[in-house]
Amino acid sequence: MIEQSKKKRGPKKKEGFRQELRVTPIVEQAFNHLKEKYELKNNSEALNKIAQLFFEEVAQN
Repeated sequence: MIEQSKKKRGPKKKEGFRQELRVTPIVEQAFNHLKEKYELKNNSEALNKIAQLFFEEVAQN
């Protein structure tokens, strides 16, 4: 007798795609501030800018 595998709950994950981040209100404020200050187009660019600023700070210390 062949044992049936249980189906996983939730959406199927596609290879090469990252899970969507949950954005809290304070993170949304940070994104909006960065988008205005650096004239960024979207949250992805703001997140990238956060990473750049973080690693610049780490490199200085």
